[in-house]
Amino acid sequence: VQTCALPICIAYNHSGHLTVYKRPYPAHLMRFRLPDNAVCIMGHTRMTTQGDEKRNYNNHPFEGTAGIPFALAHNGVLYNDLALRKDKKLPRTRIETDSYVAVQLLAQQGELSFRSIRSAVEPLRGTLTLSVLDSRDNLYIIKGNNPLTLYHFPRMSLYVYASTEAILDRALMRLGILSIDHQKIDTTCGDILKIDSSGAMEHGIFDTTNLMVYDYRYFR
Repeated sequence: VQTCALPICIAYNHSGHLTVYKRPYPAHLMRFRLPDNAVCIMGHTRMTTQGDEKRNYNNHPFEGTAGIPFALAHNGVLYNDLALRKDKKLPRTRIETDSYVAVQLLAQQGELSFRSIRSAVEPLRGTLTLSVLDSRDNLYIIKGNNPLTLYHFPRMSLYVYASTEAILDRALMRLGILSIDHQKIDTTCGDILKIDSSGAMEHGIFDTTNLMVYDYRYFR
């Protein structure tokens, strides 16, 4: 997640139903109320690089289905989205955002798992850190070559994350919980983390070769 005056959008589960709430408005104009029983919320504030943010379908999180419904948010820029849509025979879509190809590749796998995430992410070229929330309150964090800060508050059974430590600390300070005992969870490029609704964490990895070596000129 990033902080800027561009659209802010969220995804959450309520009574077993995945909801994505997004509007093409600056963050300070957004008004929403989360259900009391929502235990996992994924947010995204978009800095537009491709796809007009005034067309709401271009904004994150994006919805998809891979066995179960999921929402995906991306921090970064992909440079081979057009080539992948052609090579993988992905369906045409009105969505112009480069990030959406990750949704299509994951949906093409037909399931959400470490294996399917690896298969969807490894062909991507550019910069990325992804988060994927499914309708069972499983949160997957795919740490690529863009920043990520993840904190765990054990006494509160709470995980929180953002792109940078400065952004996350500022938000937690405003909430009045930064001073509560917490741990920073170290991640590295190539990590896949899965946090389930009970707070249990599993770890996987993916091959980052395509992320580390790419040529901007080849794809544009």
